[in-house]
Amino acid sequence: SSYTTFSWASSLTINGSANITFPNDADINGSMVLSSPAVLNAPSGNMFVAGSLTLSAGSTFNANGGRLVLDGSFASSTIICGSAVFNRVDISHSSTGIKTIQSDCSLPLGDDPIVTGRVTINGTLSGSGTLTLQSASGSS
Repeated sequence: SSYTTFSWASSLTINGSANITFPNDADINGSMVLSSPAVLNAPSGNMFVAGSLTLSAGSTFNANGGRLVLDGSFASSTIICGSAVFNRVDISHSSTGIKTIQSDCSLPLGDDPIVTGRVTINGTLSGSGTLTLQSASGSS
């Protein structure tokens, strides 16, 4: 099947032998878990995840040249990358809570990512770009 839009109102788990391709602007308004051995092909445009994101060891996340936006208003959420490789990651949440990036994450700087809201980065920032930190009101 082919979808032109995808919006999920709560948490989403992709598991088993699933091989899913999301369209541009796919929007998960809760947490998302990709379990082994499932495959997720991200869109070449934007993909939004509002809650925690868990990419389990043994699962496959294909960034497809797109941008992952960690948004939402959850009080706190955790990002577990399972050594996935990302093209671009922006963090833009509207909560006083904290998005925690675990140590198995490597976030690329090459596309000058933007962080809006509170974040704890335990993983690696790599590349030669600039990480821009903004307050929730939009000022740097």
